[in-house]
Amino acid sequence: MTSRPEIWKVVTVRMMPGRATMPFNMTERDLDLIQLEELHSESGSADWFAGRIGLDGWRFVQARHSISHEANGSYGETDILVVFEKDMQRCAVMIEDKTAAAFTERQAERYLERGALLVTSGEVATYLTVLVAPEQYLVAVPDDAPWHVRIAVEEIAAWFARREGHHAEWRSRALHRMIERVKRSASPGTEDVARFSLAFASFLARHHARNLRHNPRRDRSGPTIGFPGSNTSKTLWWKFSISQMALQLMDEYAGQAELLALPPGVELERAQDHGRKCDYLVVAIPPVDPSQPFEEQTDVVDAAIEAAYQILQVVPLLEAAVEG
Repeated sequence: MTSRPEIWKVVTVRMMPGRATMPFNMTERDLDLIQLEELHSESGSADWFAGRIGLDGWRFVQARHSISHEANGSYGETDILVVFEKDMQRCAVMIEDKTAAAFTERQAERYLERGALLVTSGEVATYLTVLVAPEQYLVAVPDDAPWHVRIAVEEIAAWFARREGHHAEWRSRALHRMIERVKRSASPGTEDVARFSLAFASFLARHHARNLRHNPRRDRSGPTIGFPGSNTSKTLWWKFSISQMALQLMDEYAGQAELLALPPGVELERAQDHGRKCDYLVVAIPPVDPSQPFEEQTDVVDAAIEAAYQILQVVPLLEAAVEG
């Protein structure tokens, strides 16, 4: 059987009257793909989106996913690059989707740099940067962060809710379920955390005992994960509230990571850029909901463990840098 493209993951679901059956936990990438598909469809989404960002009357031309460009000597990725056209002029709309993950270093500014590059290259006449995220995420973004437009996921869900048909109903419910899941992930209950922590410790003991371990706790910020050589100066931490796997680097390890070539997907958050005393190596992961059964979220757990192993590739390099 010919395999279906990944975007089918977004739309192939079993419809039930009055409910949204979710065969997976939505991630930022799924949010990307929902918007990508709807912009290309004739649902009216492209016209609504254009009006929402101040491009009334502009015609949708195309939308592409995960577009990388180099600007000022560094590469960056645009989640969705959309092109609209009016009166023979084209506008690039560069969308960054967030559910819980923190911004990477100068992320908003690097979007502006890539947009300016599109203009100077003659590909478009102008550009806009758009941040799409749940309301609770947007309220924490500084007012002076240089995004041209900010759109709450709740607005997109509400637009679908006003449409007729099972497809629109599922879209609305799926987005609302994602929003609720993000909220619970950001502020889980102590008993839920304790239950999840115990299940996570057991899971690691069964499947990753040689490399990873966790001592069950009630820490609502997320579990710490032991690994060979871990200590108080380098701590691996699954940060529930911002959906990150993070290696906290203190003391002699602080400042060492910026001298290293990091694996793909691993970002450095420098202490001086965030007003902290320690550096973090981070990988964005899907949000987890500790109030839900552990066994129903093993896809998220697997993503978190994969992120942990990505980060731990850097530890031998850090040790060599400290010893050298």
